[in-house]
Amino acid sequence: MPRPIDAKTNKLPTVSVIMPVYNAEKYLRTAIKSILNQTYKDFEFIIIDDGSTDKSAPIIHSYDDPRIIFRQQKNKGQTASLNEAIRMSRGRYIARQDADDYSHRDRLKKQVEFLDQNDKVGLLGTNYRVVYENGDEWFTTNLFTNPADLKLAIVFSNQFGHGTATIRKSVLAETGYYDESFKIAQDYDLWSRIARVSQIANLKDPLYDWLFHKGSLSTGNVVLTQEEVFRVRDREFDYFLKNKKRYNQLTFHPFSTRLGPRKYFEMKNGLQRNMSLLYSYKDLRHSGILSLILAIGYAPWRRITYHYLLTLLFKKKEISSLKYDSYIQ
Repeated sequence: MPRPIDAKTNKLPTVSVIMPVYNAEKYLRTAIKSILNQTYKDFEFIIIDDGSTDKSAPIIHSYDDPRIIFRQQKNKGQTASLNEAIRMSRGRYIARQDADDYSHRDRLKKQVEFLDQNDKVGLLGTNYRVVYENGDEWFTTNLFTNPADLKLAIVFSNQFGHGTATIRKSVLAETGYYDESFKIAQDYDLWSRIARVSQIANLKDPLYDWLFHKGSLSTGNVVLTQEEVFRVRDREFDYFLKNKKRYNQLTFHPFSTRLGPRKYFEMKNGLQRNMSLLYSYKDLRHSGILSLILAIGYAPWRRITYHYLLTLLFKKKEISSLKYDSYIQ
């Protein structure tokens, strides 16, 4: 049986793994086993059943592991459940896990080692695989990993897989927890706030499998996802405009991405194209043009950049037709 929620032990765990569950019986055993089978053992596993109506609760009860701390509650939504789990947590690091995903065996080990060695990093993610229900891989991410690149990139798009994140709990004292007004992009909102007060980083290794299926929150409501993502993006761009001295727009770490320098330059190109559009939306067309010139410098072979530049220079009415990339990869 899982440990009761009021149980206390003398030794505090290093990591608190938090996992909200809502009607996840189909995938839940895989998610739980992926945490219990970690090579790193010093953790507690806080599972919040958010009013499930399927067999999720009996599945959780079937595990006889004292590291599991289980709470059942009436349905409050994922964001409220995450905050409840954080309040219950006792570790100095908080690691996320989704109830339909899979953490690779060395995930916690590698993240704890990195955070122990880099005390200025408050948020650490990893690359991850996106897989179908039959186990086939759709693609593997190629995220920025260097803190200097990520500080700028997070302004324009979410650079972290939610389930891959491990957070230094002390940072949350400055930022607060998840904002419960967000139903889907609560992670992007929190990561952006963390980036203001500490460094953020990703590991190159893909250490997590994100399951793509129709029941996923983000795949189930694309419109709401986009609305919330753009809400965070617009807020962070306003913050960027007021605090430009805090950002280094000329970061250069071509070997920091999983797929190497060419892909890195193309990602930097996409980042500057996104920046040019936001500048143009603010009627800062001159700054937008400068961003596109920098984008060309990063990846002159990308023809789309020249199309953006011509549109900003000569076809102002067509700017709204240019594509904004919510995920720069």
